Amino acid sequence: YNVLEHIDDASSAHALDSSRPNPAEDLIPLVISQVTFSQIYIRSNETRYTDWPSFVEWVQAQNGKATIANVSKEGSMERVIMKFITDASDMQIQQISFDKGAPRYGALLGGQVDALFEQPGDVRKFLDAGNFKPILTVFNERPGVFSDVPTHKEMGMDFEPLLRFRGFYVHKDAPADRVDWLKWAFQRAYCEDSYQAFNDSKFMNVIDSYRDTAGAVDMINAAIVQYRDVYKEMGLDVK
Repeated sequence: YNVLEHIDDASSAHALDSSRPNPAEDLIPLVISQVTFSQIYIRSNETRYTDWPSFVEWVQAQNGKATIANVSKEGSMERVIMKFITDASDMQIQQISFDKGAPRYGALLGGQVDALFEQPGDVRKFLDAGNFKPILTVFNERPGVFSDVPTHKEMGMDFEPLLRFRGFYVHKDAPADRVDWLKWAFQRAYCEDSYQAFNDSKFMNVIDSYRDTAGAVDMINAAIVQYRDVYKEMGLDVK
């Protein structure tokens, strides 16, 4: 049977257009195997600002000329969170769009942008090398590995964070006995030492990355409601 691997984009796509497949109803999630949060990064050797309060103060003084590297897709998790952040912090900042990760990271490393919005696993090599420094964590509590980085809640923002999650799905009409076997196989695979080591290498074990089928359905449904509300506030054409 065909198995689909997909991230939370499937949930946000359905939130915007209900004719698109609903991952919690039209598909059966076998397992969600990666869940992570987002952060804002600056260069470690940056001198114009060194933490979130000084960054906000600096951005506000630039009259809209400050820049942050982000993804290009309007309505994506990254863009939505940045809207939350800028609205809550009274900041105007230009989001410089990159479809691929490497140009985004290179833009910050090379000084073409002032900051970067990303998930920690994607920039781990830059964190380990001491090139990048997180100054804000978009999560409701400080993960232990980033215990010195303030959360958006601590910085006065009261929105519920959107998370990046990745899972595996089959079609809802797949035979029940095959679905049960696939659930067992994928959920067992999550527990394998090799997969846990992989998640560890990507900062994907910093918060709970595991959801079984029921937990995945709850997570997807909550994300759809949240995205739909946000899209309406943004004035997008929610169908």
